[in-house]
Amino acid sequence: MNTELLKEHFTQWNDFLHCYNYSGYAIVDRVKELAPNASVVLDVGCGFNRFKNKISNLIGCDIVNPSADLVMDFMQLPLEKCSIDCILALGSVNFFSKEFVLRQIGFLHSLLKPGGYILFRGNPGEYGIADRSKITLFPWSTDAIGEIADRVGFRVLTIQKDYIDFDRVPEKYRQYKAADSFRYYWEYQKL
Repeated sequence: MNTELLKEHFTQWNDFLHCYNYSGYAIVDRVKELAPNASVVLDVGCGFNRFKNKISNLIGCDIVNPSADLVMDFMQLPLEKCSIDCILALGSVNFFSKEFVLRQIGFLHSLLKPGGYILFRGNPGEYGIADRSKITLFPWSTDAIGEIADRVGFRVLTIQKDYIDFDRVPEKYRQYKAADSFRYYWEYQKL
């Protein structure tokens, strides 16, 4: 994986948590519902670590953002297997090949306790500000979500289209609005 390309991509990034219905700030209540007594919640690709003071026992990891608790590639996290109750991956498992995405999700699966949860936001292949010549997006679909769950050892709890509220997106990003601008939001539970 070319982490330098991802670092370049994410240094220009702003978070748009307020622009999503399911995978924005509503995640806080969903984590509390699914894992009310979580001893550890991990946010991979946490960006500005916006959930830090909203979700108990949260550790934020990001490849570039100094607001994270851990600034590193989440695949290098020195955490014990089966030690995490819930993981947030809101846009961080979106890049490169299907094989690479499977390795990332397999790694996250290994960190989860049995019955633990991962809450995802995935891009269906809409590039927006991403530079096609440098970054390859994995095109998430309902089929890919189900197939990967089966291959890695998850049960799919829900899949939603999370439409982007472009009226709430900063003006400079509105040019990237597509006719059907959404991200997939889904939840996996470890079998």
